[in-house]
Amino acid sequence: MIVAVDAKIANAPSSLPEEKSVQFRHAFLRVAPSMFLGALDQTIIAAALPAIAGSAACFVAPNLISLVGARALQGFGGGGLMTLHGWRTARP
Repeated sequence: MIVAVDAKIANAPSSLPEEKSVQFRHAFLRVAPSMFLGALDQTIIAAALPAIAGSAACFVAPNLISLVGARALQGFGGGGLMTLHGWRTARP
């Protein structure tokens, strides 16, 4: 009985992960930065969109009331960027 258990243990697959190949490591090192930059780009664009839209609205504002409203929109965008920066640097 003990011999059968030992044989099962000897034939069992190893619980240790296999060593990854050099090609896998190179591919991972090439893909990981692009994923990081893609996520960063999406975050920056999402936060900066009100500021970008406010700038465009300021450019095409036909009167002072529209210009004030566009500047308010632009201010919300800038405030969002500052909040995002504070949130990212304050996280542990």
